[in-house]
Order: sequence, then C-alpha cells, then structure tokens
Amino acid sequence: MREVFLWLKICANRCIHYLYFMKLKKGDIYIVGILFIVLVSSFSFRIKKGFEALSIHDYFSAKNYFYKGLKYDPSAAAFGLATIFSRDDNPFYHRDSAYRYIVMADSTFEAAKDKKKLKWSKYGWSRTGIDSLRQLISTQFFIVAKKENSVASYTDFISSHPWSVECASATNTRDSLAFLKVVFENTSEAYDSFIAQYPTSKYVDLAEDNFYYSQYVEATNKDDLKQYVDFLVKNPNSPMKPSAEQRIFEIVTAPNTEEAFKEFVSNYKDNSFIDQAWREYFQVYLNDYSKERIDIFLKENPLALNISEVQIESQLADSLFLPVSIEGKYGYMNRFGEIVIPPNYQFAGHFVNGLATVGNDEKYGAINKSGKLIIPFYYSSISDFIQGRAIVEENEKLGIIDRNNRVILPCEYEDLGDLSGELIYFSKGLRYGYTDIFGVTKIEENFDEAYSFSNGRAMIEIGDYQAMIDINGNYIFQPTFEGLAQLSDSLYSFEKNDLKGIISISGKVISDAKYDEIGLFHNDLAFVINDDTLQYINGKGEIVISRGFKTYPNFELKGEFKNGTAVVSKKEKYGRINTKGEVIIPIEYDNLGVGKNYIPYKKKDAWGLLNASNKTLIPAKYESIDVIEDRFVVAGLNDSIGLLDLAGNNLLPFTFHGIEGLIGDYIIVEKEGHRGLYKKNKQILEIIYDQIRLFKDDFVTLVQDDQIIYYDLRDERIVELKLNHE
Repeated sequence: MREVFLWLKICANRCIHYLYFMKLKKGDIYIVGILFIVLVSSFSFRIKKGFEALSIHDYFSAKNYFYKGLKYDPSAAAFGLATIFSRDDNPFYHRDSAYRYIVMADSTFEAAKDKKKLKWSKYGWSRTGIDSLRQLISTQFFIVAKKENSVASYTDFISSHPWSVECASATNTRDSLAFLKVVFENTSEAYDSFIAQYPTSKYVDLAEDNFYYSQYVEATNKDDLKQYVDFLVKNPNSPMKPSAEQRIFEIVTAPNTEEAFKEFVSNYKDNSFIDQAWREYFQVYLNDYSKERIDIFLKENPLALNISEVQIESQLADSLFLPVSIEGKYGYMNRFGEIVIPPNYQFAGHFVNGLATVGNDEKYGAINKSGKLIIPFYYSSISDFIQGRAIVEENEKLGIIDRNNRVILPCEYEDLGDLSGELIYFSKGLRYGYTDIFGVTKIEENFDEAYSFSNGRAMIEIGDYQAMIDINGNYIFQPTFEGLAQLSDSLYSFEKNDLKGIISISGKVISDAKYDEIGLFHNDLAFVINDDTLQYINGKGEIVISRGFKTYPNFELKGEFKNGTAVVSKKEKYGRINTKGEVIIPIEYDNLGVGKNYIPYKKKDAWGLLNASNKTLIPAKYESIDVIEDRFVVAGLNDSIGLLDLAGNNLLPFTFHGIEGLIGDYIIVEKEGHRGLYKKNKQILEIIYDQIRLFKDDFVTLVQDDQIIYYDLRDERIVELKLNHE
C-alpha cells in the first residue's frame, strides 16, 4: 500500500502538471484528475477534526490536527492555530505564535479554494473571521505595549500591527512620548531628528516651530549683533527671520541717538524694521524741535522712506493749531476757524515742540500736527515734551518716555525732576539720585532730598544738613550746613546756629555766620540784616554801605539792587539809593514801589508816581498805583480801578475791579468776576469772559461758560469754528 501511495502522489503531481500542460487533450487525464481529487480530499478531514476539537476546547487534539493541515490547507489551519494560541484558557496560550499564524492565515486566505471557504466558514474561517481574530490578537499586543509605555514598544506595535484599530492611538501616544523626549532635550538637532523619524506625526508642525526657535536661540546665544547678522546669512528663509531682524534693530538703535539710527538706516536697508527706523530716527532728530531742524533732516536724508511725513511736518511746523470743543469733544482748528484735526478727544492740550497731549477715557497720549497718534492712549498723565522727553504717570508712579514712546525710565518713581536740567533727579522712595536723559543713573540714590541742576551744580539734603554736588556727584560743599542758598554765580549763603554767612564756590568762607538774613547779589552788592539794621556788602564780604537803614515790609524784594538802585528806609520813611550808597530819591516818602524808570510813591495815605529823577509825574491822590511795563498806570480810587497814562491822564474810567496787562497795549479789565479786553482806551472785547489769557504772541484764549474761543490780536477779530451746515 505504501508503494501505491507514493505512486499516487507522483501521479497526482504529474496529473496537475498534465492538466495545465495538456488542456485540450482527452483521455486518461479525466481518470487521473479523479484520483487527485480523491487524494486531496483525504487530508481535508484534519481541518474539520481540528475545528470540531476546538469547539469542545480539546486544544491538544485541535493543535495536532491543525499542525498536520498546514501543508494542504495553510490558511484554515493557521487560523485554527492562531485561535488556540490567542486564548489564555489553555496551556498553549502564546501571543507571538498567535500573531505568526494569524498573519499566515491572512496571507494565504485568498489562495484557498472557494469551495473550502464556503465549507469551513461555519467554523469562523472567513475574511471577516480572520480580520476579527487578527484584531483580537493585536489588541493583546497593544495592551502589552501600553503597559511598557515606551517609544520602542509603541513603534514595534505599529510596525507589526498596521491593521489594528489601536494603531492610531499607539501612533499618537508614541509620537507624544517621542516629542516629550525631544522637548526635554530642546535642541535643534533633537527636533530635526524627530521630524525625520516621524514625518506624518501631528506634532511635526510644533516640532518644526521648536526646531527653528532652538536653531535661532543656539545661533544667537551670546545676543550680540554679529550672531544675528550671521544667522540671517545662513538661514535667510527661517521663520525666525523677523525676530533676528528686530533684535538687530534693537541692538543698533539701543543708544537712542541720531548716530545710532543713522547707522541702522544706512547699513540695514533690507531689514523689515527699516520703515520704523526711519520714523524713530526722525523723532529722535526732533529732540531739538524747530522747522529749521526738520528742513535740515530733509536736506540730509532726501531718500528717507518717511520723506512725505517729514515734508508734511515741515509744512505744519509753524502753523497755529487751536484746541476747540464741539459737543463735548475736542479737536483743533487753524487761525481761520477751519477744523484741521477732528474733535475725537475728551481732552486736548496745546502743541509744544510739535506734539500735543490728548486724552480719552482718562488715558492720555500725544499726537502730531497731522493728527497721527505718536504716543498711544496709555498713561494717566503726560507732560509736555522737553529735550524729546516727557514725564508720564501710570498707577500713581512716574516715569520718562521719549518721542517714540521708548521707555527711558519705567513708571516706578515717586518723584522726578525738571526735564530741562543737565541731570534729572529721581526718587523711588525716601532717597534721591540723578539720571541723564537716556535713563542712565549718573548719581546713585544717596540723598534725602534733591534739587535741579543749574550751571553744573545742584543742592541736596542729607538728614538735617544741606550740601552741593557737581554733575559727577562730587561734593562741592559737604553736608555740614543747616541751610544753603545761592546768592550769585559763585557765592552761597550758609546757615549755622540760626545765623548766616557767605562761602565761595571754591569753599572759601567769605563771611562768617553772623547775619540774620543775606540777600541776593545784584551789581556785586547784597543786603545783610542784623537786629533790623540793613547794610550792604560786596562780593568780598566787606560792608560798603552802612547808613543806619532799617528793615521794612517786603525789604527782601525792594531792598535788592535791581536796575542799580534799592529802596531803603529810615524812621519809617522811604527813599532810594544807588550802588554807591548815595540817596537819589530822598528818604521822605511813606512808601515806595519798585521800578526802573517809574516809581510809585506814597504820601499822606495816597499814592502817586515819580520818575527816576524824583520828578512827580502823578500827584499822590490814589489808593494804589502799579506800573504796567512802563506803559500804563493802574490806579485805585474809591474802591475801583482805572487806567492812566504815565502823565496821569485817564485812559479808562475808575469803574473796574481789576486791571492787568496782557501784551503790548492790550489790557485785561475785570468787573464782577468777568473779564474784557481793551487796547489802551479802546474796548476790544466785551466784559463777559471767565478767563482771558495769552495763547501765543498774537492770539488770545477766551473762556466763557467752559466754551473756548480765540481772538486774533493781529487782525483784531474773534476766531470761531466754521461749522459745515451742508
């Protein structure tokens, strides 16, 4: 029988060959074919037996049947084996084997005959069954991968189970773990490796962003100009290019000087901040503001990218812009009443050095004469710009900005000094120091009080003592004085034991502390007071005028040698002396005013007017007399005020409650709290205004019931807003 079997096997093999090779022939092939079919069918029972054993959980028998059926029915047999190895209720449970056989079942299924697919589908062997079992096995591997929770475990799962429904989750988790790892490394090399290894990951975009950023940081770790320039040369298309260009702009222009901005606009023309650089360059150039200055900028920079803005600034530089209110909002009109900046603000200040403070919703900024917002609405208050700087307030703290809104000093100071000085004092709390206009601390916070610099010198206080320093913070006078006061360019008074002396700027004591009071030096003379006696000393501390003069009310003002003369008093009478101590107006008046050419005097409780030669110009018959700019005399009579000329002739009747000079021949008069305007004795404006004040040399601001209008002194006309009624 064994020989027959071998022979049949050979014949079967040949039969298959002949069936293929001799398709068109007749004869024995039919009989051989029958023999072959019978032969194959004789092995199929093993698959059936395997599934039957599997159905009753006879895993040992099923395993043997399926192993033997692998040669002839590989897909069905492998499916059975995969089922056995995938179940954990038998001793043959083995994931790797289950995986190997389900892959075999899947890869050989399509080659199986349809008749077998139909026959054994009842045992679960089908396309759907294979897919379901394959997924079940993959899930088991996924559970193991999750337990290990590593890039390697998920990567191996994804590679071996691309069909699994868990593949997306595994990919996402694998990528997140891998990305987290490179984030901890945080190097451009790590991000680049991630992108290359996981090109389809959802983290690729973020990895690319981090790659470019890390590359940028690594290349510019020293934060110097050369590194940023080199970075742009090597990486011209990097998304970090704007950051590099911005840093170049910041580094080059950090000194905030004309020279720094000129360097940038000259050497970095392709930088994306070039437009901003030109705008800021121009504003820095305007720290010293004038039309002439603007025109110089135009001449020096004919190719400036902001040339049109500069030209407009030049055209408007000398234009008069008048704040005006329309329905509670403020804007600006020109001298003809035409709106030049729309009323968009709740507050509008005067233009100073080309900028005006404007406000909305209790926040303040600044505009130029084109109406462009130069400083945004951010601060609680803004001062006028001086030397290109303004003091600003935020959260009740003070700081300093420039015309580009660059912060010179942050808003963290309690007190700041005058911007026009050589240095600016500052205080964050109880101590004072000094900074320059670039925000560089020049003198540390060493003082309890500080004052503005003048001529390179400033007074300071430490404890109860005063001193003087130079702009380098060196002491000119040590803090040993109870009081210091400047008397002249080179002389100062000092106080000791409630008496005053004089010291020179070199530290030489000119006069010991022996006076009750010392006045300012004028014409090299200053008064000194002791026991109500008024004397005069020279710059050497020598008494040069001592004629028994006494102190009197306002002697500090009248007793100084202004215009070469001083008012003196004896026995409650007043006169005037010259710098030689000679009496030039006799000491016989009840009182004397001050003046160079015209001097009010009082006799018998009435006031009149003298000239410098002691000639009576106006007899003493008035309750008061005051001289306005050597032009007019304001006199009081019967509790009213009138206006006289210097000869005593009436220009305005005694019907007013107040008269004051405005400018030139223009006089402001007041009656019952309202004001009007006269030009000498000619009435220009009715007495109906709450305020009249000089806006500019030829323009006057008029306020009535919180409404502002203007008067043009040049054309002698009211300037009101021209409203468009179309």
